[in-house]
Amino acid sequence: MARAPSVKKLIKDLEPHELKEVIVELSKLSKAYKQFVQLFLQSSKDANVESVVTEAKKKIDSCLIGRGIYPKVDIRSGRKVVTDYSKVLKMYPAQIAELQLHYVEVGTQIISDYGDMYESIYASFESMFSKFCEHILSHPQYFEHFSVRIDELIKACEDIGWGYGDYIHDLGFELILSMQD
Repeated sequence: MARAPSVKKLIKDLEPHELKEVIVELSKLSKAYKQFVQLFLQSSKDANVESVVTEAKKKIDSCLIGRGIYPKVDIRSGRKVVTDYSKVLKMYPAQIAELQLHYVEVGTQIISDYGDMYESIYASFESMFSKFCEHILSHPQYFEHFSVRIDELIKACEDIGWGYGDYIHDLGFELILSMQD
């Protein structure tokens, strides 16, 4: 079976008007593609990045909190929102960190408000916090922007059991110490 040619190879020989047509058609396929194309093509001062972040946060909240009396806690969908919007916000690392930390903060509040959860829920929030810390280590210029919220998250987790509080505490302090070097 022949291997399909790469996208780079396929677009290499396109005329500018053909390439424009491909981009326009691609942006019609989904709202996420359209947002990505718009953010990619606009200068950072013209891009409406905060509206994209606000939209993503609402979707995260909807996945984790829902609308009922008890939280929905759909971690798979919540993580997918973070992952999908991180792709859209590829050129905006501070906003990616914002979504990652928001996911963990909302999750921690749910655990704090409603008590013990399934192990997979703790693991999801722990791994997202780990991704957030790695992201900040890769982009240390944004640490100060998030430092107060990291401290607040560590304090909010103090009384949470099942190792969750310890994990967030240890990883948060590792990040803080790394930034002080």
